[in-house]
Amino acid sequence: MSVSDPRYAVIIVTYQRAEALQRTLAAVVSQSVGRAAMELCVVDNGGTEPAKASWQDEVDVWIDAGANLGCAGGRNRGVEHTRAPVLVFIDDDGIPAPDFIERLGDVLDAHPEAIAVRGRAVALHHPLLTTMAVHYHRGPRSCDDLLTLEGASAIQRADYEAVGGYDASRAYHEGLELSGRLLAARPSGRILYTPHAVLAHDYLQGWAHLLRKAKMVAAADERIDGTDDPNVQAMLERLHALQLADGRARWQRIVGAAVQRTFRAVVGYYRWRGR
Repeated sequence: MSVSDPRYAVIIVTYQRAEALQRTLAAVVSQSVGRAAMELCVVDNGGTEPAKASWQDEVDVWIDAGANLGCAGGRNRGVEHTRAPVLVFIDDDGIPAPDFIERLGDVLDAHPEAIAVRGRAVALHHPLLTTMAVHYHRGPRSCDDLLTLEGASAIQRADYEAVGGYDASRAYHEGLELSGRLLAARPSGRILYTPHAVLAHDYLQGWAHLLRKAKMVAAADERIDGTDDPNVQAMLERLHALQLADGRARWQRIVGAAVQRTFRAVVGYYRWRGR
């Protein structure tokens, strides 16, 4: 399938999630902006053969990466093979609301200074474990933010390409790192949050996923501790200075604190074991 004049390059990077990917694609092709407005690209890092068999003819660009490029590397590859002026990144296990892309586009239209905009995430199947994700919900009002929800965001292609896209070596804080370069390249630009573009997505998909994610974070923490990364540190400080709202309900904050403590304890264990 080929779209002649798309506004949005919708890029989904996937790895071993054939079933989830098919649900995501079904939600994307029915977006309110209309199929003709979207150039749909799947970057297949492996393990999604059933989805490819069902969906390849419905996708404008299906890229067999040949290896697991990771999210950051996969997003860069998708950008290379698309042309629409607005890049929309959606996680392969998230379900965008019917007007998700339209709402992101509305923010970019209303704010010419906007480099990028991120949406709001709500739990899909695991509401208790997902309470840990403080960054999913910044409150009911739009505000300045950073790319803290990479898989539910839109970025102006010109800005993205000007700084070289994501750092493909990263699997942690890649959105913050990219935010630093984007804002440095265009100091008058802004990165925004909108509560109106909603993605249903679980931060943790059960306890087994918590263990896998904790192991990944422990390894990433070790890499960050061993390197001088002033850009990421500056963005963490900037994020803190923004004093962003916590949109979670009171019960979610209480449960989220308990889940967070458990998660950090597991991360600590993996870091100790790796020494």
